Amino acid sequence: MHVAHAIWNLRHRVTRSYFKSSSSLLFWLAARSAAQVALVFALTQLLGPEGYGSFVAALAIATLFTPLAGLGFYGVIVRDGARTPSTLATQLSEALSLWFPAALVFGSLALGTAYMTLPSNLHVPALAALVFGEIVSSSLVELLGRTEQAQHRAQHYGAMTAGLIGARLFALGSYATITHPTINGWMAAYSIASLIYALVILVCVTRKLPFTLPRKFHWSLLCDGLPFLLATLSLRIQAEVNKPVLARLGLALAGNFNIAQRALDIASLPLLALQEVLWPRLYTESSPLRRAVLPTILLSSLAGTVGVALWYLAPLVPYLLGAPYNGVSSLIRMLALLPAIQVLRNMIGVITVATNLANTLVGSYIICMITAIAFNLWLVPAYGMHGAIAAAYASEITAIITLSIVLAYNLHRRRTSS
Repeated sequence: MHVAHAIWNLRHRVTRSYFKSSSSLLFWLAARSAAQVALVFALTQLLGPEGYGSFVAALAIATLFTPLAGLGFYGVIVRDGARTPSTLATQLSEALSLWFPAALVFGSLALGTAYMTLPSNLHVPALAALVFGEIVSSSLVELLGRTEQAQHRAQHYGAMTAGLIGARLFALGSYATITHPTINGWMAAYSIASLIYALVILVCVTRKLPFTLPRKFHWSLLCDGLPFLLATLSLRIQAEVNKPVLARLGLALAGNFNIAQRALDIASLPLLALQEVLWPRLYTESSPLRRAVLPTILLSSLAGTVGVALWYLAPLVPYLLGAPYNGVSSLIRMLALLPAIQVLRNMIGVITVATNLANTLVGSYIICMITAIAFNLWLVPAYGMHGAIAAAYASEITAIITLSIVLAYNLHRRRTSS
C-alpha cells in the first residue's frame, strides 16, 4: 500500500508540474501571439495589401534559411541538455562558435535568393537588413531559448521568443510616430529592433552559462544536429515556400495566406505549449514510445477541437482587418484540419528521436522537403490559392507516411536484432 501510495503521489506531482509548466509557457506564447496579431493588424493597415504582401514574401525567404543558420543545434541542446545538464554550457559555447559563420553564409544565400525571386519594388539595402536581421536574431534567440527549455524552464523559452516579437512591435510603433511607414523603412526598423533584442538576450544567457571559445571543436555536433536541422527546415519549407510562389501571382495572395496561417498559429497555442513541455520529458524516459501514447491521443483530440473552433470563428477575421481581407475566412476554414495533422507528425518525429533513432530520419526529412517544394511548384501556379492549400495538406500527409514507415521499420529491426 505504501509503495502504491508513493507511486501515486509521484505521478501526481509530475503531472501537476507538467501542466504548471505548460500553463506558464502558454501564457508567454499567448503574449507572443497577441503581439504578433497587433503587428499583423498594424502592418496590414499601414502598408496595405500590396505592401504587406511584399513584406511577407521577403520574410518568408528569410525564415526558410533561418533553420540552416541554427544547424540543428536547437534539438541537440534540448535532448542532450535535458539528459546531462552539466554539459549544457560547453554545448552552448560550441554551438555559438559554429552558429555565427553559418548565419553569415546562409544570410548571404538568402539575400541572393530574395533578390532573384521577389518583385523589384524592394530596395536592396532594406532587403538585406530584413534578411540578415531575421536570420541572425531568430536563430540566435531560438538557440538561447532552447537552453532554458533543456533545464525544464520552458516558460523562459516562451518569454524570450515573445520578447522578440514585442521588440518588433515596439519598433513599428516608434517608427509610425515619426513618419508614415513605408515597406523599405519598416524593413530597416524591423532589423534594428531584432538585432538589439537578440544581443541583450545573448548577454543575459551567457552570464548564467559563460561562453568560452572551444579549443577543439567536436564536429560530431554537426552530425547530431543534422536530423533536427532537416526536421525544422522541412516544417519551414512546408509553411513558407508557398508565399514567394503566390507572390508571383499577386502580392495580396501571399499576404492573405500568411494571415490565415497566423490565425492557425494562434488557435494552436495550447497544442504548442503542451508539446514543448513534453519534449524534454520524453527524452529522459526509458520507454518513450509507451509514454507517448496517451499524450498523442489527448493532443490529437485537442487539435480536433481547435479545428472546430477555427471553422466557427473564421468569419470574424474580415471584421478585424477590413474588406480587402474578406477572402481570409474561407482560407482559414479550408486549413482548419492542419493542426491535428501537424500534431501527429510532430509526435512521430519526437518519438523517433527519444528512442535514439534520430539519425534514421535524415532521408525521411529530405524526402519531405523535396515533396513539399514539388507540390507547391506544381499546384500553386496551376491552381493559385487552392493549390497552396492542397500542397499544405499533401506535404503533411506525405511526411506522416514517410516518418511512420521509418519509425516502424527501425523499431522492428531493433527488436529483431535484440
